Amino acid sequence: MNNLLTIFFGIFLSTTVYGQVDSLKLRKLEIKTHKIDSISTETKEIKKITVDSVKVQIYDLGDKIKTINFFSNSQLIINYYFENNELISIKTEEKSPILTDLSSFTEFYFENEKLIGENYYRTVRACLGISAATDYELYGYNPLFTKEFLIEFNKKTLRKILE
Repeated sequence: MNNLLTIFFGIFLSTTVYGQVDSLKLRKLEIKTHKIDSISTETKEIKKITVDSVKVQIYDLGDKIKTINFFSNSQLIINYYFENNELISIKTEEKSPILTDLSSFTEFYFENEKLIGENYYRTVRACLGISAATDYELYGYNPLFTKEFLIEFNKKTLRKILE
C-alpha cells in the first residue's frame, strides 16, 4: 500500500509541478510583453520594405518593433517583442475586413530562439449568431494565415528589418 501511495504521489507531483513549467514560462513572457506595451510610445515610421510583394511599414518602439503589413486583400499588424536584444514574442493581429471591430490574433513565444508556445484567439460578438470555430472565412479572415505561413513570413520580415 505504501508503494502504491508513493507511486501515486510521485505521478501527481510530477504532473502538477513539472507539467506547468511551460505555462509558467509563457505567463512570464506574457507579463513581459504587457510591460513593454505599457511603456512603448508610438514613434514615427522608420522605414518601408517589401517582403514577398507585401508592403511593410515599420515602427521602432524601443523593445518592440511594430509592423503593418499590406497584403492584397488583408492587413496584418505584427509586433515583435525583445528583451536584451533577444526575440521573446511575436503577436499578430488580423482585422476582419467585413466586421471591422473583430480581429484574429496569433501569438508566438520564444526562449533562446526556440518556439516554446503559441496562442490563437479571436474577438467575437456575442449577439452574432455565427460560430467562430466553423465559419472562420465568414468573418473575412485570410485562410492562408496558417501557423506555418506566419512563422515563415515573420522570419523573412524580421531578417529584412534587422539588415
